[in-house]
Amino acid sequence: MVGLGKEHATNVGIREHGEFSVCIPSVDQVVVTDWCGIVSAKKGVDKAAPFTIFRGSLQHAPMIAQCPLCIECRVHKTVELDGPEIFIADVVGTWTEERFLHPDGKPDFETMRPFVLSMPDGRYYAIGDHIADAWSAGRGFKAS
Repeated sequence: MVGLGKEHATNVGIREHGEFSVCIPSVDQVVVTDWCGIVSAKKGVDKAAPFTIFRGSLQHAPMIAQCPLCIECRVHKTVELDGPEIFIADVVGTWTEERFLHPDGKPDFETMRPFVLSMPDGRYYAIGDHIADAWSAGRGFKAS
């Protein structure tokens, strides 16, 4: 699921083709990622120019080769809210390089070094260290 402001040019293509991609950049790409958020395709800026674009199995879900993780999605449902438009989608494919995987084939986020944008403070945060294992850390917890 992604939520995007209705004013974005990206929404037009998603509505028209029912496909999109989510490309997760690394902390090394924060400057170019931020630039993509500053400039507008509606004003003729080619936001794909700094990147190598590739396609997986979906024709209208371009992905960025420089990103450690890319996810192809096919829209299942669109929900319109007052501000954003929510696209609920099925994941069709995921793309990464072997160097971003653990030996068991699971994603290695410490190697990928992804970051997130926090709103409304408008700040980027690197995803940090592994702090615990899910469905394990709380086994010894006793509620009072």
